[in-house]
Amino acid sequence: MAGFFAARGYRVAEVTISFNDWAYHDPYARCLARGESQSVSWLKATYLAEAGKSIDEARAESRALYGREIAHVMLLHLGDLNAVMTQPLLALLRERSFDVVPLPE
Repeated sequence: MAGFFAARGYRVAEVTISFNDWAYHDPYARCLARGESQSVSWLKATYLAEAGKSIDEARAESRALYGREIAHVMLLHLGDLNAVMTQPLLALLRERSFDVVPLPE
């Protein structure tokens, strides 16, 4: 598989921030389909809270391991909720003083 992806220009990115965003996709779709706006709001708030917690943990780990802040790579999965939460997530990252850049940078 590594050769297949490399031949197509893909490269491995070492992930330092992940908060299981994928686990929100199915519940979000179900709640949205049922018109459960309170549940959708709760999922969005929880999503951001978990993202924030994961960011804080990754920063603490980098300081503990390297004695400094490192460049982080956040793993996100495609899904309807991530599409809706892109702007709030970017705002959270900027609020935490992250510069969001493409992977090659």
